[in-house]
Amino acid sequence: MTSGDERNENLSLDFDKLYNDVASIRLHSAVPEKVQSYFASIQNLCLYGWYVYSFYALTEFLTYTCIEMALREKFKREDPKRAWSFKKLLGKAARLNRLQEDQFSYISRIRNDFTHPDIHNIRVPGQAVFAIKFAAELINRLFEEKSFY
Repeated sequence: MTSGDERNENLSLDFDKLYNDVASIRLHSAVPEKVQSYFASIQNLCLYGWYVYSFYALTEFLTYTCIEMALREKFKREDPKRAWSFKKLLGKAARLNRLQEDQFSYISRIRNDFTHPDIHNIRVPGQAVFAIKFAAELINRLFEEKSFY
């Protein structure tokens, strides 16, 4: 397979732009390695969306699982048995001013839609790139150098 999915071309998207957009999104060095590695895999999956268009939706879904991984890593001392729900993890981040109320609602709703689908979700490349950027910003805030405990 050497050519991309024609739907990308219908959106006037070229691979170099997609690559540059995705590659420009970074996690800072304080983010744990396992979260960084998982995040990099999601970025790679997004790039493969150039060939398999449905990978854009999978990319967006996995960004929310990466947010959950980061939250669990951040709060592992307080929840060593990983018993907290995703909603409780988000609530903890919100109480520590690492997440705004509208972001809390947005993340909860979108993740829930992907986790419990009633339709086949199709996403355009821009939505996948936005989700990666959104996740990176949140994860970076979680692991800012200054302590918020």
